[in-house]
Amino acid sequence: MEIGHLTWAPTLEGPELALEDERFDFDLRYFGDNTCMHSDVFSELRDAARATSTIKLGTSVTNTLTRHPSAVATAIAGVQVVSGNRVICGVGKGDSAVAVIGEPPQRHKPFLERTAMLRAYLQGETIALGDADSRLEWLERFDYTPVPLEIVATGPKMLRAAAALADRITINVGTAPERLDWALEQVDAGLEEAGRTRADVTIGTFVMASVDDDRDAALDRL
Repeated sequence: MEIGHLTWAPTLEGPELALEDERFDFDLRYFGDNTCMHSDVFSELRDAARATSTIKLGTSVTNTLTRHPSAVATAIAGVQVVSGNRVICGVGKGDSAVAVIGEPPQRHKPFLERTAMLRAYLQGETIALGDADSRLEWLERFDYTPVPLEIVATGPKMLRAAAALADRITINVGTAPERLDWALEQVDAGLEEAGRTRADVTIGTFVMASVDDDRDAALDRL
């Protein structure tokens, strides 16, 4: 089991926060992505990669609405190269990130199409876009291991899509056992539809936590 830590990345504090988590023996450090509220997440991650040596680093979550899939892929692939292959690309529909630019969350069909494109770019594949054969050509010059694609999912359609597309699935339904059981049923159904098994994915969940000597203060933050 891996334990990770997720917060926004206060501007220019990505390296400090990731290094602190590495010293506390966290396995993962995720930063959220919101271009209007915080500094560029990929810049923070690249700086964090240079400051650390063992902790895995990722977006939780970026989206393919505020950025084209190729832009997401080239940014996160750069962090992968700098970090020595310690990166995860977490993606979702971008609720808060698109809200602050006056856009609704991504519709499901475009999410599937653009996430499939993102996965192909991350795998170093070539995509036919109009008359162009599109790929991250610069990757050929580096020792690059494909960045794992992680989908954060709450509803049944997203959970099943994650089962078909992702290397990693993060369930976001709270911590009630019956809700987690329901979500895993959706994942298993999606895996079966896609001809995959639990062995093909890593599954995790978000758990809200606040640590404080003062219980009321901790509850307040939650």
